[in-house]
Amino acid sequence: MFFKYLPPERTDCITNLAIRFTPFTSLNDPYEFSSIIDIQELKEDLCRRFDDKFLTPLPTDHPAKSNPSEYERLRSEAIEPILENFDPSIASETVRELLSDNYGVLSLSRTNLNLLMWAHYAKDYTGYIIGFEDNHDFFYASSQAGGKTSPMSVIYSELIPTLNPKNPSTTTYAHKNLMNNKPLDWAYEQEIRIVRARMEDHLINTGVTDTFGNRVFLSPIPKDAIQKIYFGPRATEETKSRILKAIAKNDMQCKVYQGSLSSTEYKIEFSEIPLV
Repeated sequence: MFFKYLPPERTDCITNLAIRFTPFTSLNDPYEFSSIIDIQELKEDLCRRFDDKFLTPLPTDHPAKSNPSEYERLRSEAIEPILENFDPSIASETVRELLSDNYGVLSLSRTNLNLLMWAHYAKDYTGYIIGFEDNHDFFYASSQAGGKTSPMSVIYSELIPTLNPKNPSTTTYAHKNLMNNKPLDWAYEQEIRIVRARMEDHLINTGVTDTFGNRVFLSPIPKDAIQKIYFGPRATEETKSRILKAIAKNDMQCKVYQGSLSSTEYKIEFSEIPLV
């Protein structure tokens, strides 16, 4: 099961059965989609290209072939200006913005018991969690290539991923690693990501922009994808009432639980609420 932590202000996810796929530049980690452009690989590739284009065609008695230092000088004069004008940080940011403009992510978790996430994402335990059926078709939509997308487990690392701009597998690498790579400090989230491409073609454009200037796109949620709802220990009666009414109105067949703080351990315990 996949879990989505939400604050009490977001009961609309149940009322309207719709949820946001967020651009990477609107997520709460400024390192999202960060990468290091491998300048050494770029330099080596330029050297190979220079050799193929200029050295190979030269006659055997040419000074560049008989005098290695002379050839190194010529090659350096041709390549160094290119490298001097190449700013890896700008290239990295360009890649980040390009991919962010075309993809949105739904961030979920493998756990509904994390105390930090209840505090951070469910507004100090006053919110709720949606428990999704992890095998539902909602998480395995058709991709642009005609295949099936699938949930991605986030990789937590101390190192920023490195991209080789001349490697033909860079695009595939970016999709598989940049989209699901985060600093080790976030490992407690046990995050699962659902990524959608070309949001304007598949999702609902609300016409609203967020604080980062990105448009807000919503995806309809199949009601049978929602298996469980968990109320936080501090959820108000008003919040619970709104969600319970939405469940009834939308004829949702899901179980509902009330969270409470354990008296013996640092954990949240859940008890099922009978629905009539």
